Amino acid sequence: MKKIYKTSVFILFMIFFMNSAFAQDKQLSYVGDIYFISLKEAAEKTPNAIYKLEKGIHNILIFNDKKAIFYRDTRTYMAFGKDSIGKNNYLQYDLNLFDKKKKSVKNIWLTYILETDSIKIDKNSNKKWTKITPNKKPKLTEKTIAWLAYLESQGINTEFTPPEIIYTDETMQIGDYICKKALVTEGQRKYNVWFTEEIQYNWCFDDFKYLIPGTVILIEYEGKPFLEFVSIEELDYDKLSIEKKIIDFVLNNW
Repeated sequence: MKKIYKTSVFILFMIFFMNSAFAQDKQLSYVGDIYFISLKEAAEKTPNAIYKLEKGIHNILIFNDKKAIFYRDTRTYMAFGKDSIGKNNYLQYDLNLFDKKKKSVKNIWLTYILETDSIKIDKNSNKKWTKITPNKKPKLTEKTIAWLAYLESQGINTEFTPPEIIYTDETMQIGDYICKKALVTEGQRKYNVWFTEEIQYNWCFDDFKYLIPGTVILIEYEGKPFLEFVSIEELDYDKLSIEKKIIDFVLNNW
C-alpha cells in the first residue's frame, strides 16, 4: 500500500512538473505591417489620420499559458506619430490583454511618462472584458470608428461580414515548422495563411487568426508577406521594448 502511495505521489509530481515546464512565460515575435491612428486628426476629418509603417515588430507575451499581452514596438510607430506632447518625454502603448480561460480581451491604452516614471490610463481603454467573437460585428470604439471612417473615405466598403476560412491540403516547411495553408477572406481582403499545429498560441489574437488552429506562421496579402513569425523564446524582460513596470501594472490591475 505504501509503495502504491509513493508511486502515485511521484506520478502527480511529474505531471505537475511537466505542466509547469510547459507553462513557462514566453515571447512570440512577428514582423508585420503597422498602422497608427491619430484620433485628433480623425476628429478633424484629416485625410492623414491613419499612417502606415511598412514593417514593424509585433510582440506577444504569454504568462503561464493563461494570459497574454499583445503590443507593437512603440519605438517604431511613435517615431511616425504626429500627436507629440513633448520631446520624447513619454511613450504611448496600445495593448491587448488576453485571458485564455475567459476567451476574452481588453484593449488598454497607456501613457508612460518618463520624467515622473508614472503610468496614465487613457479614457478609451476597455473597462470590461470583451468576448473574442471574430464571427460577430466588433464593438465600435472611438479607434474603430476612426479606422472605418478612413477606409470608407478610400472607397472601401466596411460593412461587417464574418471571416470565411477554407482549409487546403497544401503544406510547406517554414523555419522549424510544418505548416498548413488556409485561404481567408475578411471583408474585401483575401489572405493566404500558413499555420502550424505544433504550437498552440492563436488564442492570443482577437481577429480571424483566433479561429485558426495552432499558431499562425505567415500571412500573405496580395502576394506579399503581411505578417511573419520570427521567434518564440523564454520571456526575457531585458530584451523587451516595453518597461517591465508597464507589464506588471497591466497584469496586476486586470
